Amino acid sequence: MATPSGTLIPRDGPEAEHCFRAVFDSAVDGIIIMDDEARFLEVNPAACALFGVSREGLLDRRLPDFVRDRACFESSWAASLRDGFVKVQGAIVRPDGGTREVEFAATASFRPGRHLSVLRDVTESRRADQALRESKERYRVLF
Repeated sequence: MATPSGTLIPRDGPEAEHCFRAVFDSAVDGIIIMDDEARFLEVNPAACALFGVSREGLLDRRLPDFVRDRACFESSWAASLRDGFVKVQGAIVRPDGGTREVEFAATASFRPGRHLSVLRDVTESRRADQALRESKERYRVLF
């Protein structure tokens, strides 16, 4: 049902919050909302699965606690804050020592002092790509 403004998604009020929460909670990609210090303020279930940590275990932690390359994170974070958006690839390290390769897109200041990030786990697709390259190379060498 369309809202009075003619759009399906309301721009403000309780209906907008309800729509946001529905998308946030059901997204298959990890979504995190952080403060200016990259501290997690809100995380969706997919983010918890990606990081291998419960919601309560993630809240008040900082994204740099999980990244493999902190220097890359710092430069990407600065670019996001400066430009309003950044899209990078990198890796996170889970508390169990496992790593996940991610595509990371961040929108800075969607609200004052609040930054939205979406993380897509690309670990398995990268592994499959690598296996295919290796298979092609073996085939090339044999024939």
